[in-house]
Amino acid sequence: MMSERNRNPALWAVVLSAWLLCPMHAQAQGFKGVVEGLWKWFISPNKHVDSTYIYQSSLLWTARVQNDLHKSMANMDTDGKTQSMSMPESDYAYALKSRMHTHAVDEVGVFIALRSLSVGYMREVGSRRGNSSRSSYLNLMNAGYGFNVRYNKVYAPLLTIFTNKDNGQTADLSTEKNARMRSIAIDGYYALNQKRFAYDAAYDGAYIQQRSAGSLLLTAKYTFGELSLPSDDYTAIPLNNGVSRYKTYQLAIGPGYSYNWVPYHRPARDSKRSGIRNLTVNVTFAPMLTVVNNMTCFNSIYDEASDSFRKTGSTHLRGGMNLNLIARCAVSYTFGRYALYGTFDYHQVSMKDKASNQYDADEWGFDMTDESTTTTRIRNWAASMVMSVSF
Repeated sequence: MMSERNRNPALWAVVLSAWLLCPMHAQAQGFKGVVEGLWKWFISPNKHVDSTYIYQSSLLWTARVQNDLHKSMANMDTDGKTQSMSMPESDYAYALKSRMHTHAVDEVGVFIALRSLSVGYMREVGSRRGNSSRSSYLNLMNAGYGFNVRYNKVYAPLLTIFTNKDNGQTADLSTEKNARMRSIAIDGYYALNQKRFAYDAAYDGAYIQQRSAGSLLLTAKYTFGELSLPSDDYTAIPLNNGVSRYKTYQLAIGPGYSYNWVPYHRPARDSKRSGIRNLTVNVTFAPMLTVVNNMTCFNSIYDEASDSFRKTGSTHLRGGMNLNLIARCAVSYTFGRYALYGTFDYHQVSMKDKASNQYDADEWGFDMTDESTTTTRIRNWAASMVMSVSF
């Protein structure tokens, strides 16, 4: 039990004041000690894993060369209806379908990793028709937890078809001018069976799975997406109710499951099958429920002085819950300090929102109410080949 003297608040005040008034070099020494302690903890072997199932290399650094083939797809399907009090004969229902399907982008880049923390940069090679793509990565993958951050920017044409549902007439509003799509995706996981299962064994190389094992996962993903039409697009923007840019903000959570299959347990007990023991196959599946699903639409009008559209305001929309998906699979083969990886990722996010616009006769010359429902889906898949060396 703590003594009365030790519980005296005045005594603790004196101790705290003495620490605050101590020489700066002493405080610096304290800060240095904290940093050294964190560094030692980060580079030290993980003592919580079962070494029968998981092996952690003593080498701190890893360099990787990676080649990605990926495709980004953004679909926006709008169903709407216009109504006018003064001209009811002009009322009609319509559908507006916009597609931004980039060609399969080939990117090459490099990564450097310290233990389970890695950063990388990739850039498209062989760009076609002025399209371009760039990606940046920050990954922290541990045996039991981690997160992945990816920033991607893509320029590609936007294909848009307008359909009058009442008479069946269609108009192609597509343009060869490139729209811009940016995305920031942050997904994290926590493995419940982190003692015997290493998620990154098939993706990163800081750990090696020695025996087959799986684990339930707690997963979360935050996605920020932005789709911007060219400011000098004189066709699509006016017929898109003047909306020239969209931003989406989504947070999804859900359970998942991941399994590492090791065809032949390490260490090898049969030299004739020693090659198989270097192989690990991973499958991960995580359905996720979107709990935050917001969109901001930026309105614009044509400005004759600049001969382009300029932003006039924005509208904030809240979408409902949606079921999204993260699916991954990977195959890794390690041999000494070197490793080869092949991975495939699929991510999907979606949202649905409703909007209502009122056009006043005094301002526009006609009165009209436009009500619409827009369903947005953004899908990404990527296939990667990686070669790494630890040192």
